[in-house]
Amino acid sequence: MSGTLLTWAFFIALMGASTIVAIKLQKVYNERGK
Repeated sequence: MSGTLLTWAFFIALMGASTIVAIKLQKVYNERGK
């Protein structure tokens, strides 16, 4: 069970990091577009 929990924690952390990076890139792109 601990292995499954670790996998889920890693997956959620990865998704969160991807979302943060995407938002930052979106802001930079919007600023360059102006």
